[in-house]
Amino acid sequence: YCSVLVMQRNFPEAVAQCETALEIYLDTPNSRRALARAYFYNGRYSDAFEQLETQIKSGTEYEVVSARAEVAFYYAKLGRRAEAEKIYDELRR
Repeated sequence: YCSVLVMQRNFPEAVAQCETALEIYLDTPNSRRALARAYFYNGRYSDAFEQLETQIKSGTEYEVVSARAEVAFYYAKLGRRAEAEKIYDELRR
């Protein structure tokens, strides 16, 4: 539901729903990434990066790769091209 709200561009409601989902389903990797996405598109960039860093530190290999790719995407969206390309190059290897 969080992701649907993000796609509908209802970012404040997405943040609220994603925060609740994360409280209920703490160990679900998509909950943390969905919350990061809601934060990012709500302009809460540091909160988004914090969620992804938590996922990177505690996730499975797949979750780490997905979270790092999302970090690179957000860097690119923020005009931080060099940082995005560095992560992309690391992930390609």
